[in-house]
Amino acid sequence: MQEVEEARACLKKAFCKMCVTICGRFRSDEGAVAGYGNRIRVKSPAKWGVQIAGMIFQTRSKVQGFGTTGISKFKDKGDNTEMALRTIRTEGDSVLEKICRPVEKIDKRTKDLVGDMLETMYDACGVGLAAPQVGILKRIVVIDIGDGPIILINPEILMTSGEQTGEEGCLSVPGMSGQVTRPNYVKVKALDMDMNEQIYEGEGLLARAFCHELDHLDGKMYTRLVEGELHHVSYDTEEEEE
Repeated sequence: MQEVEEARACLKKAFCKMCVTICGRFRSDEGAVAGYGNRIRVKSPAKWGVQIAGMIFQTRSKVQGFGTTGISKFKDKGDNTEMALRTIRTEGDSVLEKICRPVEKIDKRTKDLVGDMLETMYDACGVGLAAPQVGILKRIVVIDIGDGPIILINPEILMTSGEQTGEEGCLSVPGMSGQVTRPNYVKVKALDMDMNEQIYEGEGLLARAFCHELDHLDGKMYTRLVEGELHHVSYDTEEEEE
């Protein structure tokens, strides 16, 4: 348990270092990071890389072991199979351009896939991952923006409203970022791991995550929506103790 808590603290620190904001990015050199209250000084605010949903925390250290929390529940009782890291496909791989098939049933293979996706996402310090990003053409998405994992089976967007513009990146386009405009509110319908229909609502970061990941299920990369040019992500931050 202590290791999990330490990993969560490390993930929170990673969020703060990346200056994640709910509706976009701060334009001042110093401010409270949304949702966490930490204050940091940023030397290069123009290069902030908010890596949202399927995306990557470009920090100098990875969160080790964080993926253990919440993953075991996707395994059948008595199943001692360990979750595995899967290879994240990168832009240029044809699998990322294909439309995914709906999930018809939740069996052991599906549960293993979900567990592996979570493990892979956490290991890569991401906040979201879609099945095609690990080479599986199934309509499955996992997201965790810091409040615990959200599993979406056969998700559909029901409603959107508002607008937010901010930096966005992707685990399948490592080291790069670009400015993308997304809805600020998104309502999603999806099945859970028991094939029961659930409704999810998200604003800001979570809304961006929903849009980004569901695009992957239809073979769409965020790079198509980038306003201007993609740029390399780099961070040069100093934490300021209060």
